[in-house]
Amino acid sequence: MKAKLNEIVKLDKVGKFEGAIDFGKFDEMANQENMTPAVNDHIKVLLVGIDFQYCFFEGVGTLGVPGSRDDISRTIKWLYRNGHKVTRVMLSADDHTMQQIFFPCWWRDRDGNTADPNTVITHSAVASGVWIPNYDKLIPDEKNPGKMISYCQEYVRHLEEQGNQELRIWPYHATSQTFDANIEAQLSAMVYYHARCRQNDPYIARKGDDPWTEMYSLIKPEWSIDDYVNRPVLNEFCNYDIIVFTGEAASHCAGLTVRHTAENFAGVPESARPRIVVLRDCMSPIPGFEEYTENLYKTLESKYGVLITRSTEFML
Repeated sequence: MKAKLNEIVKLDKVGKFEGAIDFGKFDEMANQENMTPAVNDHIKVLLVGIDFQYCFFEGVGTLGVPGSRDDISRTIKWLYRNGHKVTRVMLSADDHTMQQIFFPCWWRDRDGNTADPNTVITHSAVASGVWIPNYDKLIPDEKNPGKMISYCQEYVRHLEEQGNQELRIWPYHATSQTFDANIEAQLSAMVYYHARCRQNDPYIARKGDDPWTEMYSLIKPEWSIDDYVNRPVLNEFCNYDIIVFTGEAASHCAGLTVRHTAENFAGVPESARPRIVVLRDCMSPIPGFEEYTENLYKTLESKYGVLITRSTEFML
């Protein structure tokens, strides 16, 4: 890019918000770049930033991820260096209400106390009444045709039987239409400057608004009655030769999005599927999940051929 990085973003302001972005200035600067419109790209590249929101920013959000400041800064720098070859940017964002199955108010113990953050809700604890849902509904009992059963009890059973993430109670975060749910401002500035330069708006994908399930991944929830899959996003992925993943957290939302993307394309001939790249220095795990995270990316690399690399090593 012709513009200097510090003319587009202020890296020392990452994680802070001190005023609106001057998009008029961006328009003038972008016109000076004279970049080829993205529609003319022969090799189409998508940069995906998973949940780079204030709620996951260290020292700011209620669920801050240690390392997120550097993750965002490195993502900004990578896009600055490679923006002329990045066709489009996709940003995902959690979008929650307060009444969701993974928040404290959904559950109470026998004494009426709500569940504390980081409590793990197991199937046995729900079945025995250790944890009681404040919100529930009846659904068909798969094991007893013709009978109905608690949705919440079935939900945790399916999580355990399928080997998915356990139902963990999280602090309230990403409350819809609040500052907490906003995408970090300096990253947003870089993304929209790139969009103006390449004449291709970013794809904003919101997730997690279904109160009845946890949806870490952008592709699908941990479990749902209707086996929901985010087809619009997968269809968008099909338009690219290379998909580069960054985001938070490496152990949960970002990691599971990469996993589900790799699984989706596993049955497609190599010549017809996008190359999946993970910039590991642009994502960090939630504390306590470090070993799980390392094993996850080793599996993605060995089983699905995902390229695990660093932002300073992978250039377009």
